Amino acid sequence: MKRIQLLNIFIVVLFSVLAECSAEKNDIGSGYISPVSTQFEGTVPEANWIWDSGERNPQNYYLYVRKDFTLDSPAAEAWAYISASSFAELYINGKHVERVPVKSDPEYQVYDKFDLTDYFAEGENSIAALVYNYGVGMHHRINARGGFFYQGQVKDTKGNIIKLNSDKSWRVCCAEAWDRRTEQRHVNHLIGFREKYDATKALTGWQATGFDDSKWEAATETGIPPVAPWNGIVVVKRPYLRREIIKPIASWESKGYQIYDFGKVYSASPEFLVDSQAEGVQFDIGTAERLDSEKMPKMTMELNYTDTYITAKGKQTWKPITWRSFRYLAIEKKEQVRIESVDAEFRSYPVEYKGSFSCSDSDLNRYWEIGCWTLQICSHDTLVDTPWREQTQYIAGDSRYDMRYGNYAFGPEVEYLFKYNILSGAFSQRWKEDGSIRSRYPTDWLLGPATSTYIPDYQLEWIMMIHEYYLYYADDSLVRNTYPNIKKLMSYFETCINQEHDLLGGVPGWVVLDHPDTFPMDVGGENTAMNCLYYGALNSASWLARNVMGDEAQADKWQQKGEIIRRAVNKQLFSGVDGVYKDGYESPRLTQQTQVYALKYGLVPGDRKVGVIDFVKSKGRSCEQSFSYWLLNSMFTEGQGQWVLDYIRTYWGEQTRHNDFNGAWFEGWNSEWGSTSHSWCAGPTALLPEKVLGVEPLLPGWEKFSIKPDLCDLKWAEGVIPTAAGDITVKIEKIIKSNIDSGLKITTVIPANTSSEIHVPIEQAGGSVIYVNGELIWKKGKFVGNNSKISLKTKMAASVVLEFQPGSYVISSVKDGEM
Repeated sequence: MKRIQLLNIFIVVLFSVLAECSAEKNDIGSGYISPVSTQFEGTVPEANWIWDSGERNPQNYYLYVRKDFTLDSPAAEAWAYISASSFAELYINGKHVERVPVKSDPEYQVYDKFDLTDYFAEGENSIAALVYNYGVGMHHRINARGGFFYQGQVKDTKGNIIKLNSDKSWRVCCAEAWDRRTEQRHVNHLIGFREKYDATKALTGWQATGFDDSKWEAATETGIPPVAPWNGIVVVKRPYLRREIIKPIASWESKGYQIYDFGKVYSASPEFLVDSQAEGVQFDIGTAERLDSEKMPKMTMELNYTDTYITAKGKQTWKPITWRSFRYLAIEKKEQVRIESVDAEFRSYPVEYKGSFSCSDSDLNRYWEIGCWTLQICSHDTLVDTPWREQTQYIAGDSRYDMRYGNYAFGPEVEYLFKYNILSGAFSQRWKEDGSIRSRYPTDWLLGPATSTYIPDYQLEWIMMIHEYYLYYADDSLVRNTYPNIKKLMSYFETCINQEHDLLGGVPGWVVLDHPDTFPMDVGGENTAMNCLYYGALNSASWLARNVMGDEAQADKWQQKGEIIRRAVNKQLFSGVDGVYKDGYESPRLTQQTQVYALKYGLVPGDRKVGVIDFVKSKGRSCEQSFSYWLLNSMFTEGQGQWVLDYIRTYWGEQTRHNDFNGAWFEGWNSEWGSTSHSWCAGPTALLPEKVLGVEPLLPGWEKFSIKPDLCDLKWAEGVIPTAAGDITVKIEKIIKSNIDSGLKITTVIPANTSSEIHVPIEQAGGSVIYVNGELIWKKGKFVGNNSKISLKTKMAASVVLEFQPGSYVISSVKDGEM
């Protein structure tokens, strides 16, 4: 035990030193994450963690917490560091502030810092919280103990400063209206417990100023942090979640319930107002994403999303503390109870749709927008796998998809979510001394090797996600913070190399690759896909070591290891008879997914590409909806854009016509399985601007980017790509004369302090001319421009690559004589 504690202390100190030595670049987007420390950004902890005098870690427990104070004049400035275990709903003067804190490991406990100036007023004020403690390990929470923490101050307009620190002067009371004896919604601790609420035991107005809490007990002080189990301090400054009241669009009766349809799937908390003629009337409510054949919501499909309410007499309103994903709400009908109104509080990260994409195909436009919505409802205080089933943050895997999609949909304002995800991967290192990291975090449930706790392919993707993050944001502090973990993780994978074949094999954990297993592939032993991922991770690690850390020796080592893996894959895992890659050294199976991994990570030699590409196309749809992003990304890169667009139209289009389609992408192609709200399936939201417009970063922070358009059968396409360097606007149009394509027009705005390599198509025979803003710059196969902001990068078989400095440009490539 002492050894583990010492290791934990060492890691806390290590991360603190690394972060404090790096440049202060943590608040690129709309959030800030501090290094792990024993202080609040240099402020010494003064407040206590507090609880009641009962059990330290009671199961399924609700606790009210309050503090009253007086201000002599209006608040001029107010802030606080706030945390809770497991979480708390915070109110000031009766107004809801936020659920706190961000989901975290107690070893790296998050303290949300909020500016609360607008919440306080002259005169009497109150701080109140409803604190909830799971009391058991969860799929998305680490078991610790119950607690609440508040350290802050208010400065009024007269200059008076009042410190507000949680201690024994605060008042606490068990929230007895909730029945603690309810069962969990899922046997594997996915979400939590059902709620059973007795309104006859409710404390009305407990959040508001003037409530009489004199009969509540004084809080019990647990200790000033760092104090076990909260041994490290991580300060997070993040925006408040978006909250909006939504109304149902239709209603009907089924099986003794009144059903409400909200029109599409939301991440929200349902709420009702009822008038009961008597107290003690019990009825159930429930939510679901799907209906059965009798138009009844499937409230217990995989999870039990029913709750029980017991009425007081008269009018009353209630919403469960558990938010969820749903389209349909069911309320059991009772003769003595009249349902007066129903709504729901929609919640998500406060994304802004700063990106855009539209083209001549209205269906593709709709698929892009559906992806944006799916991303939004899977983005909260952290990224979540699905808001319906797990509400779990996966390290890489799901989040790597989300980062790529989200950057085209929302831009740098969501950077905080990805940074927190990547850092969580580093923090989870404390659980394994061998260097492997947890793929689901924070958690202490289902920790075995065959569960989603340790997914080896996600661990490799975590390294590539750091590389991609740096390309999007150029945040070297995050790379420096995680570099020690990258080195440990790469050393861990080296122990899994079969020296006889020079291949990675037998890595412990649950190998996912293309999940779920509706399109089987062999994932055991010396697996081709895992070796391709390992090759990609080695290249990313080498690039980061060389270009960010200046660690040339380590970069060379990883680069050389990658070359050994590349040669071994092509020697040991390629089937010369079939002309494609086998799933593994001992596997004769040939799958589409394996070829995609080889293509995506650059292991296929030029003379083998045609056969591999033809095999991929011959298999049609032979991988899951999520993995189809990598399939289509790779095929577009290899010149198969028309095949890609037809694939999207066929298969994403088919899903939108399904009876269960709720306005968000399903978890997989099979509509009878999983959730109907899963952002890893939102591939077109990245693919269309990424490959049709061809806009991708070339240098970190989008300092340089490519525009490599490929309209395929589209007449035009346009979009805005919001980046850390500014908005990139692009419009691509075919120039049509006499119903014949005669050229291409590219209109773009390149932000200040960036440059762009633009691939301008030309006739292979050399008969094209290129004009920029009306000026001739290419004729008879030669660059003839004299604009200092435009230069020739290279000439290719079917295009000219021109480098453009910041500015607005209209580029036209037409056959000579047609301008």
